[in-house]
Amino acid sequence: MVFVLSQGKGGFRLSLLRAKKGLFLLSLFLLALALTNIRLEGGGQEKYELPTGGGSFVFLIDRSSSMKEGLGEERKKIDLVKDVTVRWLEKRPSDLLALFSFARKASIICPLTLDHQRLKKEILQIEPVTKKEEDGTSLGYALFKTVNMLVSTKHFAQKAAYTIRRSSIVLLTDGLESPNPADVHHPYRFMPLKQSLQFAEQNGVQVYMIAMIEGVKQARYRQLMQATIEGVKKTGGDVFVVDRIGELDKVFSQLDAIPKEGLVKVPQNAYDLSSICVLFSLLAFSLALLLETLFVREVP
Repeated sequence: MVFVLSQGKGGFRLSLLRAKKGLFLLSLFLLALALTNIRLEGGGQEKYELPTGGGSFVFLIDRSSSMKEGLGEERKKIDLVKDVTVRWLEKRPSDLLALFSFARKASIICPLTLDHQRLKKEILQIEPVTKKEEDGTSLGYALFKTVNMLVSTKHFAQKAAYTIRRSSIVLLTDGLESPNPADVHHPYRFMPLKQSLQFAEQNGVQVYMIAMIEGVKQARYRQLMQATIEGVKKTGGDVFVVDRIGELDKVFSQLDAIPKEGLVKVPQNAYDLSSICVLFSLLAFSLALLLETLFVREVP
């Protein structure tokens, strides 16, 4: 069936003629656009590949009762530690990171993981012990347990998709080695720090020790810790003695110099719009022909 418009329907007929002409032009435009091979890059949040190698770091954080005290006139030591560690881990996206804490005992809070958001939550939840029977500063035992975990992980990860290129421990404490007296006969909790440092050196684990000591006590502390400082340096690490947040930031800036690998950006999906342009070009052309055939055909 064909609808024929007479000359008397001028206004409506003129509109249909314009529509037909517009559809023809749109069809030509879309066809020309298709010939340019136009592509649309995938939008949305940038994505990155999971890293296949990097370092393994363990934050070994002292949570003995003295960590609730202020460092000089600043905030609690434990809060300062949380602040700098959370900010630092954001700079190591390709590294496996873990969290241990210690007082009288040493505990694995978060094993080695690439899920740094989970680690961040765990760090922010650490609080000093409040019970006397849980108190102590078992540096030797905590370090030994941490090194043992790193060595075991590296051994069993030899055939894994992630290659551990280096292992390091960042030990944050506020005092000298002081195990709980009740553990004097315990074979591990009373382990000397010197022995644990030798174990770390033998297994290629670098130890970075950050001691938060008030300025007036630092000279005495270094004297008492001279053997420990030498033992730490033999692992390839170092000892930092600080008494304010600014110095903590500087220490972590130095630690950031440890080699690291960046994340590899995943190419965004690119969508070829040429076929879509051709499709809509044909659709516009068909509609124009439909108008020509059914509505705007002229009669003699």
